[in-house]
Amino acid sequence: MKRRRALRLAFRLSVLALAAACGCSVRADAQAYAELAGIRESAGEVTRGALEFSMEASFRDPETGESGVLYAVDGEAKYDTVRQTAYQRFRMTRLGATADAEEYYADGVKTHVEKKEVTTLPIDPDVLFGAFPYRLPPLPALSSLEELEREESGTGLLWTTVCGSGQKELLGDVWGLDLYALAGISLPDREKESYGDVTCTWVTDGDSLKSVYVRLDVTLYEQSGYTPGYGGGSDDGRLDLTVQARFSVTGTGETVEIPVYEAEG
Repeated sequence: MKRRRALRLAFRLSVLALAAACGCSVRADAQAYAELAGIRESAGEVTRGALEFSMEASFRDPETGESGVLYAVDGEAKYDTVRQTAYQRFRMTRLGATADAEEYYADGVKTHVEKKEVTTLPIDPDVLFGAFPYRLPPLPALSSLEELEREESGTGLLWTTVCGSGQKELLGDVWGLDLYALAGISLPDREKESYGDVTCTWVTDGDSLKSVYVRLDVTLYEQSGYTPGYGGGSDDGRLDLTVQARFSVTGTGETVEIPVYEAEG
């Protein structure tokens, strides 16, 4: 804990030193928060857009320090919440197995295409557009922020928010991640689980959100003392994970073309 605090203090001091050297401004007040909140709200009101996205859940062996990727996905998405159509193209990796897939959404049905196999699933548009990757990470309430920093950069403004609450909601409601299932933990010890701070880096240009990066650390436990499936773990069944997600806005408006599924033959 002391080492973590020392690293965070060093990071803050380095940011302040950089700001002083390059004339950047760093603020942590209600005015800065209101500015960022307005930009985030505007991004959420976009009805037709395109973005690139990635997410990774990586593990660290608490005894050996070795790391690996438990789950990863990266791709692009296009959406129209008014016409209720969407498209995704992505690559997903879980425990070393990789698959490429495409998903189309229209008329309340999601069509998943993977290795020429086609499956369909009815899904409510509010559910589809309210989750990853179409839903951007929420901006935490000002009262929950431990840090709020604003820095000028060559491409716009760079904001950093650090929040010590809301991690479970972010993982489940926004990203739809069940880390226990991904790790193959059949008997979770939820009373022991713990979460680190949520750190978000927002890049804005004028009134537009250009990209956002989110990171948090999670520690899970398995009751039997053994965590199967991911190739690591300790005698107490502990699994240390780092979850990261990135979103980059690549287009908005009618110029965004959304592919439509066409059956072969």
